[in-house]
Amino acid sequence: EASRATPRLTPGLKFRWNSSPQEQEKSQESNLRLNFGITDYGIFIATNSAAKKDATFARYLMASGKKFYNDAHAYFGSPVGNCAVVESADGKIAVIKRAESMHEYPGFYDMPGGHPEPKQHTFDAKGQFDAIKDEVSEEIGIPQESIEEATCIGIATNKENFGKPDLLF
Repeated sequence: EASRATPRLTPGLKFRWNSSPQEQEKSQESNLRLNFGITDYGIFIATNSAAKKDATFARYLMASGKKFYNDAHAYFGSPVGNCAVVESADGKIAVIKRAESMHEYPGFYDMPGGHPEPKQHTFDAKGQFDAIKDEVSEEIGIPQESIEEATCIGIATNKENFGKPDLLF
């Protein structure tokens, strides 16, 4: 249904965070550990988007995840996203308008970002930092060599979208 409504929506491999921020906080480690797995954008549509439309399905997925993995979001396909606060040399902040054809938040204003690609970016921290530079370059047309090193400033989880994580730069 989602693919028919949005023809640009195509399945593709994405990183999936295999541990939640809540688990990280409980571990009291001084460094953030990102444990990545693989998901597919089609799986994300089949779980997260379907659960947004069907509360019974959402409750079932969350209860099963909690029961079997002690993680209510274990059965969601949540691909790791990224977004960046991009400040220009003259102190302006870049904001983009999401296309009306986007599956999530069509037409909303947002920061540049997207989803790191496992076929293009490595599973380590360097891959995630390279990914945000690629997204910024692609979305606002800044040459890679003009982008300073990124700093990870946090992680957000979208409660409306069943804990889908985003790395914030």
